[in-house]
Amino acid sequence: MGLNFLRTVSIRFFIFLAVLFYCTPDISLGQTNDPFGNNQDFRRRGDDDFPNMLGEETTIDSAKKDEKGRILLEPVPIEKYHTRTSPYIYEQDLLDNIEEPHYFDTTMNNIHRYNYVARNNYMYQDLGTVGTAAKHLYFNEPDNIGTRWGLNAINLYLYDTENIKHYDTKSPFTSWYYIQGGSGRSLINVEHTQNIKPNWNAGFRIQRNTSTLLVGMEPVNKNDRQVDHGTYLFKTRYETKDKKYRLLAHFSNYTHKMKETGGLLLSSDDSAAVMGDLYNQNFPNGTGLPENSNLQELDDLFRLNIGQLQNKLTSEVNTSQKRNKAHLYHQFGLLGEENFQFFHIFDFSKSEFSYTDSDFQTNNNFYPNIYFDPTATESTHRIYMNEMSNTVGVKGITQGLFYSFHLRQNSYNYQFEYLQFEKVPVSTPTQRFMGFRGGYSLTENFNFRIDYEGLIAEEDKGNKIYGELNAKFIKLIHKRITAEPDLMQQYYFGNHFIWNNIDANTANPEVEPFEAQEFATSEIYFPFAFKGIKIKPFAKYTTFDHYIYYNHGIGDKNNLAVPTQHDDQISILQAGIDLELHLGHIHQLLLAQYTQNDNEDVIRMPEQFVNYNFFYEGRFPHRNILSRFGFDVHWHSKFFADAYMPVTQQFHLQNDFEIGNYVLADFYWSLHIKKVTMFLKFANILQGVLRDGYFVTPLYMGQPRQFEFGLNWVFYD
Repeated sequence: MGLNFLRTVSIRFFIFLAVLFYCTPDISLGQTNDPFGNNQDFRRRGDDDFPNMLGEETTIDSAKKDEKGRILLEPVPIEKYHTRTSPYIYEQDLLDNIEEPHYFDTTMNNIHRYNYVARNNYMYQDLGTVGTAAKHLYFNEPDNIGTRWGLNAINLYLYDTENIKHYDTKSPFTSWYYIQGGSGRSLINVEHTQNIKPNWNAGFRIQRNTSTLLVGMEPVNKNDRQVDHGTYLFKTRYETKDKKYRLLAHFSNYTHKMKETGGLLLSSDDSAAVMGDLYNQNFPNGTGLPENSNLQELDDLFRLNIGQLQNKLTSEVNTSQKRNKAHLYHQFGLLGEENFQFFHIFDFSKSEFSYTDSDFQTNNNFYPNIYFDPTATESTHRIYMNEMSNTVGVKGITQGLFYSFHLRQNSYNYQFEYLQFEKVPVSTPTQRFMGFRGGYSLTENFNFRIDYEGLIAEEDKGNKIYGELNAKFIKLIHKRITAEPDLMQQYYFGNHFIWNNIDANTANPEVEPFEAQEFATSEIYFPFAFKGIKIKPFAKYTTFDHYIYYNHGIGDKNNLAVPTQHDDQISILQAGIDLELHLGHIHQLLLAQYTQNDNEDVIRMPEQFVNYNFFYEGRFPHRNILSRFGFDVHWHSKFFADAYMPVTQQFHLQNDFEIGNYVLADFYWSLHIKKVTMFLKFANILQGVLRDGYFVTPLYMGQPRQFEFGLNWVFYD
């Protein structure tokens, strides 16, 4: 009777949620911002926009494997507790009814790549140090087809729901990760989790990232921090003994503070254009640099001492992002563990972004516009956004066929504060979505899947289709996305920028409101493995319609870093090879990619891109120590990379400064000793061989040659 009563209550609960979904009116959520949308990622974990040859969980043929061919992350210890007694799952695993757990990675693979740009295959550009604003070197299609905030510059450093690990430990499990990089970079990441009961786990994770302010080759002040980031995450996992009811939940809080420098400023004679010409040795009309320039060759720029270097903005300019997020996923099965299940997902986030210039009178020449009091001593604005999401659905597996149907409702509140207590609300209506997923495995080496989600009654403004086919020697992916412009692209109101692309025809009859953007991508991979060789050629073709970018403001300072929509279609073709070669103790990893872009006036990216990792792995200097000595090399061709506007945290077009064509090489020594994995690294060892420095973003210098180290220490009891 008790079991029947529980089933009846559960069914009524999910029916109530479904009714609530359509009966809930629009809500006002207060003040906040959500840099992510909360659409569920349809792709299974491990699928990336680019091949992840050098990714976090890369394995090599020399690693030990179990009877099923899976890598043993460390030799099975004599102790009672180890990696195999601390499995974990992701929320997407439950959504897809995947029961195979994951295990903590204690290998040495890429532990030396602590920098977020490096750990993402160098496919991002930042402002030269850990935690600064970053964007993808190529492009990212939006996964969220609904309302999105559009402040994405620090998304690289945040935990997303899909990446949170939910453990089931047989003993208390603790991981301690510490990095001491050059120029004041430090990262600390501590995670602890343990089972309160055999079917109930709880844990927390704390992350701290800091880096000091860099100007040229050395910090202005060793105690003057440019980035201060803190994340606090609490999580829990619960399931009944028969696994019919399962729950995952977490609460997170982060604060990301950053000093905005505006980039290097030398003198009025050494402008960005002159520095760009010097950096790339492109002297206009063959005349060389202007006679009044302070720079005569490239290395002069990197040899300048601290007294000669300064930034465009003083140290009194700061940005800050804060966010609180609560998330709940739970499911209840009716007909067996996997045959038929109800699920519900609740998500609430409250976010705030602030920009403050406390030395406004000194910095006012930096800004393209000043709309309010030009005599003020301080310029500040804040943006708030809240989002609440409820998703209800059913899913299950029938004769090898996985299916899932869901309904979702999102409510938002978005507003600007341009003066103290002066707020401008922006209309953000409630949105409702419908979607389904399906997958079928014909054999172990042949499976396919198809996913769909769309806005109800507004499909032309938001929908996405994803299809994937996997066979033994081929993988095919196709996706089509229609997504409305994000909120930052649609509307902005502040002291230095004002635009309205929602009802722009009312404000300016000659300008039309922005249309929904359309993205279509087709990918093909040919994976092949033979003994010590793994090779995967690939190709990717992408088209953009109604693409939105931030302008360069040529001939019109007021148009600098303002969103603009491109009417014509843009096509991008990418092809490359992902190669692993393992010969005894010698290992080589290569990722090479070529990109052909048919519209560089609107979207820009490097044409050639190469990652190469060469290392020796063996027992040294003692048989109980597994060591890896190697060179990690990255290079991409030069191109006019986007510049950075700190007021809005957006990257925008520019035509003065090319970056790239610099070989960035690191020498590293990684070691694995029982439960400790560590590395020693000499970063940018080629500095001074070809050039004395390089830029990662126009007017923002890259990391100089430095010594760094880090370790990861795990405890199972």
